[in-house]
This record gives sequence, structure tokens and C-alpha cells, in this order.
Amino acid sequence: MKFVSLSRTAGLVAHEGDELVWSPTVAGVRFHELADASVPAESPDARLRQMKGLVRRFSATLTGWKSSESKREELRLLPQQL
Repeated sequence: MKFVSLSRTAGLVAHEGDELVWSPTVAGVRFHELADASVPAESPDARLRQMKGLVRRFSATLTGWKSSESKREELRLLPQQL
């Protein structure tokens, strides 16, 4: 079993009954500024267009999602945000 934190703090814990099974010592996510990103636009529609443009610069690969495999799966951008 593998746990991953998407928290910006390290204060998470996981218990199974009385047993502590997971307690990360560092945050799971670090945010960084995009140096060449433009200032956020005034209107929500314009900001959404900016975000869609920025997200196209990134890619993500899922690796080792089954413990018995070293399979790689390229993640795709959803056509509409969640």
C-alpha cells in the first residue's frame, strides 16, 4: 500500500485501528511561481483562458500504479475542468 500527500503541510496521519500506518514528515506539494506567466487577467473568462494556456505547457505520467508492474501511463488533460 502506498500513500501520497497532496497537502501543503506535513500534519497528516493515517491509522488502521490503533496502529499508525502513515505520517509524512514533509509536505506533499510545493508550489512554485511560473516566472514567465502573465499577470492574472481581470475577468474570470480571461483568467480561465490564461490557465488553459499555462496547463498545456505541462505533462504528467503515472508510473508504478500497480505494485507488480513498472507500467507508465501518460495522463491526458480533461476537456473541461473539474
